[in-house]
Amino acid sequence: MNEDRRCGLYIRVSTERQVAEGESLDEQEERLREFCKVRNWKVVKVYKEEGKSAKDTNRPAFKELLRDVENGLIDTLVVKKLDRLSRSIVDFEKIYNFLQNHHVDLVSLHENFDTTTAIGRAVVRIVMVFAQLEREQTAERTLDVMEHRAREGLWNGGYPPLGYDLKDGKLIVNPEEAKVVKLIFEKYLEFASYTKVAKWLNEHGYKTKEFISRRGKKQGGSDFTDTYIARVLKHPVYIGKIKYKGKLYEGQHTPIIDEKTFNLVQEIIKSNYKRTSSVKRQIKHNFLLEGLLKCGFCGAFMTPTWAKSKGRRYFYYECTTNQHKGRGTCEGGSIRADLMENLVLEKMREISQNEILLYRLVHNASAEAKAKVNKLEEKRIILKLRIKELEDKGRKYTRQLVEIKGKAAERFLLKEIEEIDKQLKELERELETVETEIQRWKEYILNTELIKESFKYFSKIFPQLSPPEQKGLLKMLIKEIVFTPSQINIYFFEMPEEEIRLNLPKAVGFEENFKWLPGQDSNLQPMG
Repeated sequence: MNEDRRCGLYIRVSTERQVAEGESLDEQEERLREFCKVRNWKVVKVYKEEGKSAKDTNRPAFKELLRDVENGLIDTLVVKKLDRLSRSIVDFEKIYNFLQNHHVDLVSLHENFDTTTAIGRAVVRIVMVFAQLEREQTAERTLDVMEHRAREGLWNGGYPPLGYDLKDGKLIVNPEEAKVVKLIFEKYLEFASYTKVAKWLNEHGYKTKEFISRRGKKQGGSDFTDTYIARVLKHPVYIGKIKYKGKLYEGQHTPIIDEKTFNLVQEIIKSNYKRTSSVKRQIKHNFLLEGLLKCGFCGAFMTPTWAKSKGRRYFYYECTTNQHKGRGTCEGGSIRADLMENLVLEKMREISQNEILLYRLVHNASAEAKAKVNKLEEKRIILKLRIKELEDKGRKYTRQLVEIKGKAAERFLLKEIEEIDKQLKELERELETVETEIQRWKEYILNTELIKESFKYFSKIFPQLSPPEQKGLLKMLIKEIVFTPSQINIYFFEMPEEEIRLNLPKAVGFEENFKWLPGQDSNLQPMG
């Protein structure tokens, strides 16, 4: 095979497989590198996928691989086993055709074939058919076993729920935790609110169930949240039932809650759901900063919410910690959504019209990136020239080795050739790093150009977009917004050295008008 191949190594391990077989990313990479080294193939990039299943192609490193194939970065893809790439014959067919269309060969160590031969291409499809068949049969057997266990009244849900321990595959009541479960049901009948129950438990020092994960890590033992309370209250396991695929089976375990109490709680939950669903259908607010706005005290996202006063509905962003664990848990509080959004949009419009600030935010970053690319390009040229010099020198010594006679001269030339080979490998590794950096900075330049144009025409573009598109544009320009009652920091896109931000001191109620001009260190300072 051609010895000038540019190889990409794709390695993947799912959590389940890593636990079962002790297989690791490092072990896969080492074997693939050894394989390429023997054949004098150059490894230009390694694509690492950790804890990702191959049942579909929605994997970050895999998507990066496809982009590099399109850009011609590699001409050979090497994997340990075909199922590392895909377990679905349908997905594999698409992957294989994609590689073929871009003239990229596929090599698998385990199956011992490559797609440069007709036999190799046929074997690929045959192996994947059997891999798909085996996976489907395994899934069917697993589902059959789980359904059988449910019918027998045995627990199927992994770690046991609060109130129970697991012994010999059966649920056993944990007396201390069972008291907490009963408290949860009692308090919900009193408060009719997940959040209020969670807050009461946290204030009285109760914690969630503690357990040791399969990886030996301690889990749980934390504060209660509204979602945790909801799971407990809705779970039929507490009345001695096992739920599987929407059906209830009589369990072998002892119930903690009587059915009358459980059913009464379900009625309250249902009633609350109908009331909140009816109100939500009346609520119309886009919450443009959803997913961007964070609490400056605890770091949690600020979640959209609403309140009603004197017949009028007001919309807010509230610290998620307070929503899940009860108001007052975090001092971050909440902020009126319309005032917050108007303030941010106004600042975005001012930036788009401020040539000096826009230049500083975007142009400087792009110019710095271009300067880095230029330096790297110079370094790449020097490295290539040095590599060529060494290759020419190596060929010269090789010719002399064939022509000379005498062991002394032969030993000298062999030593020189070995040293040249060592230097070449070091230079090639350095060249690989430089080329990767060049590609990264070029992508950055493209991004900054797009951001500059988006900023420049923000005022014209934004009103014409749909609410989802408006959210998308803001997320492209803004990394995050951190809110405290005294200050709001808007962090823009990633910069090469440090993040550029706007410090916006809070006006009372956000109702006072401010004028803004560029200040020192890329901050906007209030005037007068």
